[in-house]
Amino acid sequence: IQCGNGVITISGGGISCAGK
Repeated sequence: IQCGNGVITISGGGISCAGK
């Protein structure tokens, strides 16, 4: 799954968008 220029990561039941 892409999120902008990064990827979506699931940690602790939360969703974060890590940009490159």
